[in-house]
Amino acid sequence: MRVLCVTGPYKTHFLLMAPLAWALRAAGHEVRVACHPDFADEVVRAGLTAVPVGRPVTFGLGADSYDGPPAEDEPDYVANLPEPAGTVPWGDLREGMEYMVGQYYRVVNFSLFRDLVAYARLWQPDLVLWEASVHAGGVAAKSCGAAHARMLVGYEDFGVSRAQYLRRMAEQPSSDQADPMGDWLSAYARQHHVAYSEDLTTGSLTIDQFPASLRLESELPCLPMRFAPFGGGAEVPQWLRAAPDRPRVAVTMGFSDESLDGLAVGSQGVFDALADLDVEVVTTMPDQERARQVRVPSNMRLVSHVPLDALAATCSAIIHHGGTGSGATSSLYGVPQLVLPPPGDFDSHALGSRLAAHGAGLVVDPARDDAAAVRAAVQRLLTDSSFRRRAAELRDEYRAMPSPAEVVGSLEALVAERPL
Repeated sequence: MRVLCVTGPYKTHFLLMAPLAWALRAAGHEVRVACHPDFADEVVRAGLTAVPVGRPVTFGLGADSYDGPPAEDEPDYVANLPEPAGTVPWGDLREGMEYMVGQYYRVVNFSLFRDLVAYARLWQPDLVLWEASVHAGGVAAKSCGAAHARMLVGYEDFGVSRAQYLRRMAEQPSSDQADPMGDWLSAYARQHHVAYSEDLTTGSLTIDQFPASLRLESELPCLPMRFAPFGGGAEVPQWLRAAPDRPRVAVTMGFSDESLDGLAVGSQGVFDALADLDVEVVTTMPDQERARQVRVPSNMRLVSHVPLDALAATCSAIIHHGGTGSGATSSLYGVPQLVLPPPGDFDSHALGSRLAAHGAGLVVDPARDDAAAVRAAVQRLLTDSSFRRRAAELRDEYRAMPSPAEVVGSLEALVAERPL
C-alpha cells in the first residue's frame, strides 16, 4: 500500500514518527513524508522520501497568525485536564481553544492544505498518518478516500480536552456555543469538497506511544505502539563503550531545547547542584552552548551529541525536561528520572507527575526549581532502590507494547476496512 506521513516542522515530532515510517517501508509499503519545504532536509537525513508542501512556518507573523495575548499570558486550553471537567469556567475554555487554534494549529496548517490535498489526489495514498498538530493530513486523506490515523508525539491532551470541550459547549445556550476548532477546520474541509466530521480533529484512530500506566485516558480509539529510540544518524564514542567507574547521571534537553536555559534553574544551577556528588555527569549540549559555560565541575563531561539510547543504557539516573523522547528512552532502559519541566509546558508536567506517581522518578516544580532541590532529588534517585525497581517495572511495560513492525499489521487492517 501507499502511505503518506505528514509531519509538522519539528524535529522532535518527526523523529517520533520515523520508526513507524521505516517499519512500513521494511514491510514492503511505499512511504513518503509530506512536510514544510524548510523541513525536507530533516526527512532526507533520516533516509526517507520527502514531499515539500506549502510554505515555511513563521509563528506570530503573517495573515493567518493569531493576534492574541503575549506568550506569558496565553490561556491554558488543557486547564481542565487535571481537574473535574466542570470546574473551569466556560469562557476560559473557549478563550483557550481560540488561542490554540489561532496561535498554533492555523499557523502550522494554513499553507499546507492546498498543496497537500493536491498531492494526495495525485499520488492516491491508501493511508495517511498525520502528526497530531497537522490536521491538514486528515482533510487530505478524506479528499482522496484514504484511511487516516493521527500519531501522537506527546500526551493525548488535545483529544481529551476536545471531548470535554464539546460536552461543555453542548451545555451552553445556543448563542454561546462557539467551536473555534470546528469552525476553522470545517471551512478548509468545505474548500476542498470534504464533509466535516470529528475524525478530522482527532483521527479515525490514534497511535499512542505511552504505556497504560503513563497514558492520559481518552475515549478515542487507541492503537498503542512501543516507542523506538531514534535521534537520527550518530556515532557511539569510545568513552561510552565501557562501563563507568562510578554512577553515571545524564543531563539532556533532547532536541527541543538543546541548552538548559529553558529550565528555571538554568545550566549553571544544574552544574552547581551536581558538582560535589560522587558521580560522573554527562551533559549533552551544542558546541555554541558548551563554549559559553562559566563553571563546569570536574565530575562533568560536556558533549555535543550522543545517541541517547546508548547513553541511557549506562546511566543510574537521567535528568531531562520531560520530553516524550527523553522520557521514553529513559524508561525503556529502566533508568530513574528527574524531570525539570519548563514553566507552562503541560506535557512535561504531566510526564513528570505520572513518573513520580508510578515511583519511577521525581519532578521538581519550576516554582521551586533551584540547585538544592535538584541535588536532593538526584541523591534520592541514586540511594533509594525503590526508584530503580519501579523504573524496571515501567521498562517491562514499555517493552510489552506492540513494536512498530507489529503495528503495521493493524494499519493494514485499517486500510482494508475503509469504505470504498
